[in-house]
Amino acid sequence: MRLFLKNLTIALGVLATILIALELPIFFNRMNPNSVHTDWYDLIDCKAESVFIGNSRAWTTIDPERFYQCTGHTMQIIAQDGWNSAILVEKTNYFRRVMKSEPKYVFIQLDPSMLFTRDNWYNKQHFLKYLLWDQVGIQSFASELQGYKWWEFYIPTTRYFTYPEQYFKEAFGLYTPLSEKFTNTRKINGYCAYQNTEEKLQRLPDKNIWENGFEEDAFKPILKIAQSFPESEIVFLFCPISEPLQAVTDFKQFDSFSKKYGIPLFDLSGRKGFVDELMFDHTHVNLSGSIIATETLCQKLENFTHN
Repeated sequence: MRLFLKNLTIALGVLATILIALELPIFFNRMNPNSVHTDWYDLIDCKAESVFIGNSRAWTTIDPERFYQCTGHTMQIIAQDGWNSAILVEKTNYFRRVMKSEPKYVFIQLDPSMLFTRDNWYNKQHFLKYLLWDQVGIQSFASELQGYKWWEFYIPTTRYFTYPEQYFKEAFGLYTPLSEKFTNTRKINGYCAYQNTEEKLQRLPDKNIWENGFEEDAFKPILKIAQSFPESEIVFLFCPISEPLQAVTDFKQFDSFSKKYGIPLFDLSGRKGFVDELMFDHTHVNLSGSIIATETLCQKLENFTHN
């Protein structure tokens, strides 16, 4: 029995040494944003005077550089794709802990794509670098998702067993450039624009998401985000969508939610939708659409502050 325990202890010691050794390069490269999704550490000591919180529609709609030219305010986009506003609550909480100063304006995306929550862990591989010892505070949220494994938060390297290719990217600080459909290879202040194309938009996405109403509970994550900034001016943004999608979208709930809490709602396409030439797909603007959306926001903000 003693011999067995001795051998077991040695084996566990060797295994722990190997796992820790494999973890070290991940630790030393942890601040490197190795993909469009892994930008949580970019928020550390953020001093932006404005922030825009949303999903992938947020990071393609507003150009922080153009916004600064128009308003004189710096902007940071805090976004996470995957149609899950609950993860944005966690990312907002993290931002609140690491930000350097209180933003003057907080823009929050408000549309049907922001009112969903997922049961599965979307793009889990892009969160792996943050899991060990719960570096950004997402374990309580992640524990409710399909794909959660408690040991990945406590045992070094084990979280990469399912995603070995992600280990090499993060261990060696390899950045996965944005695809050619974007105008830049890396996000700048959380922003990346889609290229202009001459292709006509294809069929509409699931219209039920846009034309049907939501239960009031669906708005709770949006309200949590808004209430996280008691000293900031909160503005809801409805990012541009295509003309066909705009035609089937029910805005009544969003208008009612805005009025109920006294938070202005800016529709950046004026309830008309954007023509095909300004859209990459039905829910994301291209570069030209981003310029117009940004300038529209600047104009609406100027009108709002002067009223």
